[in-house]
Amino acid sequence: MSLLLSFLPNLTDLTSCITKQDLYPTAHGGFADVWLCTLRNKSYEPITQNVGGWFAHHSLCHPSDLTQVAVKVRRSFGSPGADGEKKYQKRLRRELAVWLMLKHPQVLPLYGVVSDFGPYPSMVCPWMEKGNLNDYLGSEGKLLNLEGRYKILRQVCAGLAYLHSCSVIHGDLTGCNVLISEAGDACLSDFGLSTMITDLQGGASATSSIGGNVRYAAPELYHVSGDDVRTIPTIHSDIYFLGSVILQTFTGLMPYHYLRIDGQVLIELSRGVPPHRPSDPIITDARWRLLPTLQAIIGYLEDPDGIFHPVSLDLPHLTNIKLDSIVNVSHCRHMECWKAPYAGHVVIVKVFRLLVNNHVVLQELRSVGTIRHQHLVPYVATMEDEDGSLGVVMPLISGQSLRAYLQNISLSFDRKLTLIANGLSYLHSMFIVHGGLNAWNILITDSGCVKLSNFGIMPILYKRTASSKIFETYGEDWRWADPILWLGYIDGQTRPSETFATDVYSYGSVVYQIVTNRKPFQDVWDGNEGGFQPILEGYTFDTFRPPQLEKRAVSQGILELIESCWAVDHQARPTMQSLSSRIHSSATGLLLAAMCIDTF
Repeated sequence: MSLLLSFLPNLTDLTSCITKQDLYPTAHGGFADVWLCTLRNKSYEPITQNVGGWFAHHSLCHPSDLTQVAVKVRRSFGSPGADGEKKYQKRLRRELAVWLMLKHPQVLPLYGVVSDFGPYPSMVCPWMEKGNLNDYLGSEGKLLNLEGRYKILRQVCAGLAYLHSCSVIHGDLTGCNVLISEAGDACLSDFGLSTMITDLQGGASATSSIGGNVRYAAPELYHVSGDDVRTIPTIHSDIYFLGSVILQTFTGLMPYHYLRIDGQVLIELSRGVPPHRPSDPIITDARWRLLPTLQAIIGYLEDPDGIFHPVSLDLPHLTNIKLDSIVNVSHCRHMECWKAPYAGHVVIVKVFRLLVNNHVVLQELRSVGTIRHQHLVPYVATMEDEDGSLGVVMPLISGQSLRAYLQNISLSFDRKLTLIANGLSYLHSMFIVHGGLNAWNILITDSGCVKLSNFGIMPILYKRTASSKIFETYGEDWRWADPILWLGYIDGQTRPSETFATDVYSYGSVVYQIVTNRKPFQDVWDGNEGGFQPILEGYTFDTFRPPQLEKRAVSQGILELIESCWAVDHQARPTMQSLSSRIHSSATGLLLAAMCIDTF
């Protein structure tokens, strides 16, 4: 235990604060026994400090004088040997470090660990009064209306989206690992535990370690190659798990409930046979027709990739579109912007002048081009001109860019910030990185709606541009971008890829621009001849930030929001999902900022 605490100083040892309530475990999972215990009040302060941040105010994180908690004790699977023991301890430290980092209302928090329940440290979590989803549907399913089921699923989806935004794969999302609180709220638990145990046991034991979860799991997780290498869980397999949980939540029955033996389920999976529509009277024809989501999920069980692309992948590919008049080439020298007639409308065509493998670029464009959302400018088609250059076709938006829009300070800034956050949050929920969020790629329509443009495009261009040409090719993008994407070039390092965290940094820069009506670093470099690369040489990753805002001109909430987006540690940055909700409460400060712009 002392070694573990030395690696994880924020982890709380609760051994002296825990008392068992029973002589035997209260519940048994696939990998652990769960004990109902009491947590004494003296541990309150370190727990709330560890959980930290906005989530510290969630009810699960405030134990009372004597609080019921769950202690999860990993069962022994025999002697793993010295190498296996070392591997497990290292993996346990990593899993606990990740768990301590996670802060979301739909993700079960970790209070701490105890050392006297077995050979390994045991984890202390909130006690969820209504058990897991299986228990809840069994005891209260007949009283649970459709809206109640939707509520559970919204919370499960929110928790899973948050995990994925933090690059965490759940790996074992089943009815057993969706816990229900006294208030009927869902929390995800045991993320990463199945893969940790399977790693310890070895690939040949994969099927037995997953056990009854075969009814929820993606078929590929049961495939073991000839050299005993098991397919590891992925975002795709998590989505398959999610489909199974959705099916169970709506019907009240586990997938393949009509098959008594798990081996029979494996046979069905090997044949590609999804679960049947339940014959229970609760699933009436009328209710079945009201659940298009459920019908879609059954399709996703056959093709789990489908859930990532809610619109058909068959974007038209045009080879004869006639470019009419060029709009501008000032933003990016490798991307020209043209107007053109298409299907009776005037559209925008963005053409990439890249000497690369067109097939690869086309596949990348099509992977992001089918995303649809009210705050995204959609891709209508891909195109190829007579020179062989690829591009995308977008509708012509009647409106103006964010930069032009900011000149009218009478409009509601807080509303626009919320809509920008909503669009970016949706992209992240679909596992798409924007990669180029700035004043040019945020459009405001004549009706005041926000549309994010060029999502997913800039990363394609960046990674196909020689590092020696990056500055002269992409103009002022550096003003909004995470310094890790640009400063490395000065030292000759390889440019890293864009991530959700770098998008969050750019969002912070957009907020900065909105509340100041000035481009980031406008006082440092105004865009005149001479270039800006020498300016960057005076900064490091830690210091590359626009001038600090004056507190009298903006609310404390907005200051904290911007600073959190610009955190040097990527893991300390908030998700776009959490930012969407935080922005709303800061509306008053934004209005004050709009009225005080002239002080900058």
